[in-house]
Parts: sequence; C-alpha cells; structure tokens
Amino acid sequence: MGYSQHTHQRIDAVIGARLLNTCWFVTGVGISIAQMRLIAQDWYQGHLALWAACVASAWLVGSVFSAILLSSRRHTAVRLWGCGFLACTLLWLYVPMTPRFLPANIILSTGEFALIAFLLGLMSTAWLLQRRPWPPVGERTALAKGALAMLVGLGAVWLFPNFSGALEIACLSPLLLLDFWPQSQAPLPAPGRMIDNWYDTNEGADRWRLQLNRGKLFRRWWWAYLARRGRLSLILLASAISIILGSVWSALPTPFAGDLLAGGQIWTLAWLIASQAIALCLGLSCFFFFRGALGPQGRLIPQEWRLHAWATAFLMLVLMACALLTLGLPFLQTPWWLALSIALYTCAGTIWGILLPRLRPSLGTVIFSQRHLLLRQGSNPQIGKGQLAYERAQEEYVNRIFFTGEAILTALTAPLVGWLVDRWSVDAVLVASGRFLLVFVVLSVAIIGLLRVIRYKPLQGTRQQSRYTTGELHWERIDENRTSAMASLQEKIGPVEDVSMSMYQRYYE
Repeated sequence: MGYSQHTHQRIDAVIGARLLNTCWFVTGVGISIAQMRLIAQDWYQGHLALWAACVASAWLVGSVFSAILLSSRRHTAVRLWGCGFLACTLLWLYVPMTPRFLPANIILSTGEFALIAFLLGLMSTAWLLQRRPWPPVGERTALAKGALAMLVGLGAVWLFPNFSGALEIACLSPLLLLDFWPQSQAPLPAPGRMIDNWYDTNEGADRWRLQLNRGKLFRRWWWAYLARRGRLSLILLASAISIILGSVWSALPTPFAGDLLAGGQIWTLAWLIASQAIALCLGLSCFFFFRGALGPQGRLIPQEWRLHAWATAFLMLVLMACALLTLGLPFLQTPWWLALSIALYTCAGTIWGILLPRLRPSLGTVIFSQRHLLLRQGSNPQIGKGQLAYERAQEEYVNRIFFTGEAILTALTAPLVGWLVDRWSVDAVLVASGRFLLVFVVLSVAIIGLLRVIRYKPLQGTRQQSRYTTGELHWERIDENRTSAMASLQEKIGPVEDVSMSMYQRYYE
C-alpha cells in the first residue's frame, strides 16, 4: 500500500540507473585510491615490492572473504558497510595504529598494513555488492571500473600525495549519500520485502535458490560437470589468464610508480591515465558498433558470429601479452610509447571482458534461448523450473569454486612477483610476464583447437546419429527409428537437461 501511495515520488528507473552507475564508479575509484595509498605507505617503509605485494594480497583475501561468506546477507546492512568503511578509512588516515613504544620494524609495519588492507577489502567489497532499491550496475560501468580505477587511484596517490586523502573521502561520498536516499523515492522497492517478489518479475525461476549437499557429491564432480557442459577448456584458460594478470597488476603498479618518481618522470602517469581512458572508450565503442551481434550478457551470440568471436577473443589475449612485453622493453620507455602500450592493453582487455561472458553463457541463458523446445516436448513448467534451479545451483557452486581458487592463487603468486621485482626490476618482470603469457596463450589455443578437432571429427560423418552424455549415462538417438527403450530413457533424463545438453553440443561445435 505504501508503494502505491509513493509511486509518484519515485525517481524514473532510467535516471536512477544512470545515477547509481555514476556513484558506483566514482566510489570504486575512491576505494582504489585507498588501496593504492595503503600499498604506497608500505612501499615507503623499505622500498621492497615483496611487502607491498603482501599488502595487496591481504586486500584481495578480504575481498574474497566478503564475496563468499557474506553473499547471503547482501540486503541486510547497506548503510552499515559504507559507514564502517568510511570510519575505518578515517581512523587509518588520522590515528596511528602502531604504539610508539614499539621499535620501528618493517615486518611489524607490513603486518599492520596487511590487517588494515584485509578489513578495508572486506568492507569495500561487501559495500559494492549490496543489493539496493536501484537498478543494477551496468556491464559497461563494471568494465570501466575494472580497467580504469586502479591506474586512476595510482595517479591520485603519486601525483597528489598531499590531497589523496581528501580525494578519497570525496569519491566515497556519492554512493554513501545514495544509500541514505529515502527509500520512498528510490526507483525500486526495498530488497527483501514481499512487494519485491511482485515487482521484480524478470527473474522467474531464479527465485528458486537450492543448496547442494556437498557430502553427497562424488570427488571431482565439478570436473565432470564442466566436461559434460563442454566448457572446461575455456574456463581453465580464463582462470589461468586471470591469475597471471591479477598477480602481475597486484605487485607491479606501486614499484613502477616508485621508479618513475625516482627518475623524475612521475607525470608520465597522467599520460597513461589519459591513454587508458581513450582506449577504454575505443573498446566500448566497438561494443556499440557490434551490439546487434553481441547483444546483452543474457543473449547468445548468433551462429554466424561465433567463430569470429572466438578468434577475436584469442587475438585480444595475444595483444595483451604483447602490450605487457612492450611496457618493459628498455628502448620503449618514453611517455608516448608507454601510453601506447597501456592503451593497447586496455583496449584488448576491454574487448576480452566483453566477449568472455558471451562465449561461456549461463545455463539459464541457453535454456531461455531454446525454450520453444520445452514447449514442443510438452513438459510440465514446474518440473522444468525445478530442474533448472538444480542445474543453476550446480553452476553457481562451480563458479564459486573457481572464483575462490583464482583469488587464492592470485594472492599467493603476487608476493612471488614482488620478490622477482626486488631481485630483477620492474621492466624485467614485465618482459618476462609478457613472454610467458604469450607462450601460454599460443600453446593453450593450439591444444584447445587440437582437442576440439579430435573430439568432433567422428561426428562429421554421422549426421543422422547423435551421442548424448550425462555423467555415466550414454545413449544414441537415431532419427529413422526410435525404439521404446530410448523414449523411456529420455523420460528418465528430463526435458530440461535434454534441451540443455543438445543446445550446448550445437553451441560448442
């Protein structure tokens, strides 16, 4: 009743989406400033990249802890997380944490900064992941934050060290003020209420949240699950790329800025930020140009564009490796060449971030695109929703496993990269990372292509016969004469899984 009384006071959904995306991006930049400022303070203790990378790893561990363990409480304390992050930031900026009677020690200082980084990473991630009575954050905003926020935060800390704290507080304010916006004037109802189920009708069966009994799952079932879905190679490749790049960019930015400051070229960061912004706009403009073929994340790429999308994605990985390589070459250290290298990396990374979720669509996307097959089979909608919810629970659990594994491995390898920076130099580590990434991508693409040829070559001569695999269950469907045993077997499998398996076989061939 209250919602109908205050409908005329609510902000338009389109305006609300633009307002939230702007505040969310600006606050993400403020959080990045806090992270870069904390790592820079630890860097000044001894100019060792190893300890700075340990602080970055602690921030990452806190973010993962928040995303995994606090995901079920996203709609409970939006304002509390924002106020807590702001309070901890103010305490860190203006209150000394180490008692003065203790002797100065780099290990003790690093432990202090790591603890602060863990708490700030936990609260910042929980704050950004909150479900609010506003439209969700757009894909382009998330890509822009991931590509631009780190370097902007680095530039704010190293170019304006005396004003970085004030810039941080100013950037944190918009989203905090938006969280205190009156709920009666927000575009959407408050999450968690009964009216939310009536208002938000887009999710449908997504409201069904199942929880898997992990004790009943056989060992390494997730490997068989991904192999059955036909996406094992792409997920392993994407996870490896995420670990490599995550460890590199967790350990290198602060030593890189320190070298620029020592060489009197600190304002090169301004060139890098400008070139990165231009490259980001170029990458997003490519998305607008091909929006008819790519579409949103919840839509499959048309059949005639899939091969081009795969080739483009692998080409972007090669360009990212080449950009890392050119960033560290000694004869390409002028501001123009550095700006061109970081622009190439940003543009390629943006296109890779756009293509990756469309090359591995979710089960709900595949089922929704082929929902007419369910109607043709005359299945019960409620049974279809139950099976779809079970498959989605498996998919979410597998994604959580890979997300946690990627974050843990990144947090472990970042100090190793920092140790290599102390032993060699920033340029040498960039060159080695670029070479390793280039060789890894080329070998991975060759192996994936060879496995696909070996897997699908026998299917080229059998157009009338198809093989379906689900766990240890195999059957062959012959178009000319279907036996009654095959019909009963199909009923045992279920229509939703049958459609999903056939669609995935068609999609990945």
